[in-house]
Amino acid sequence: MAHEGLGPDNTVCKTAYIDPVRAQVLADQAAAEAAGDQERAEQLGKTAANLALPEYQKNIEPMAEAVYRILVEHAKTTSDQALDTVFWQWLADVNDWLVKLRAWQQGVATAFVNWAAAGTADINFQKAVTLLADPGEPPASTPTNLTGRVE
Repeated sequence: MAHEGLGPDNTVCKTAYIDPVRAQVLADQAAAEAAGDQERAEQLGKTAANLALPEYQKNIEPMAEAVYRILVEHAKTTSDQALDTVFWQWLADVNDWLVKLRAWQQGVATAFVNWAAAGTADINFQKAVTLLADPGEPPASTPTNLTGRVE
């Protein structure tokens, strides 16, 4: 499931609080109506409507700001083999593939160097391939953990 991220301010945190509160208020309103408590139902309807008003949301703003600051200033993401076996196995598999790809590339390069090309087209092709930049060795080791920041 893709998420938009937190963004540059507390808007996502505020919305994440207001939406379920509104849903609960509307559920309580429906229950009050079903119970025949029209006065309570009307009061809950007004509360639900007020949740959209800036003058009401200003009371939620400090809580949303606190949640936002906790997330962006203090929260860290971490992962290792124990926490995310599938990801780390994939990373190890990619590393193995890169090592095999490097061996294959070296084999191809050696084959072109040793090829006794005949004819202008073959000689030009051999020269073009042997002049390609060597990508070098893959990284020496695969990471074993990952630490990040919530943004």
